[in-house]
Amino acid sequence: MQPASAESIRAFIDQMVDSFVSAKGPEEDLEGLHSLVMESVESRLIQMVLKKCHGNKARAAKILGLHRNTLAQKLASVTVKPTTLSFGGLRRSNRSSSGRV
Repeated sequence: MQPASAESIRAFIDQMVDSFVSAKGPEEDLEGLHSLVMESVESRLIQMVLKKCHGNKARAAKILGLHRNTLAQKLASVTVKPTTLSFGGLRRSNRSSSGRV
């Protein structure tokens, strides 16, 4: 499988959003669509990048183009759920035991 280009990711997202909006009837309310999409994508993206960075929040923030404090705020928010990440047999939460991010 080849790595996805930015254009292929955009095309995929366009297709998914178009399918979702097209499936709604003309009377159906699409209010909150932006929040729904952003929360769904952002949460999963952050979790996947943290896993790829073996839980290193500073590296993940750099990859995501975020300041590390912004990433910490997102991890503390309701929309990005902390997960337990597994790295080669080691289990590590993406929150420290003190609750600091």
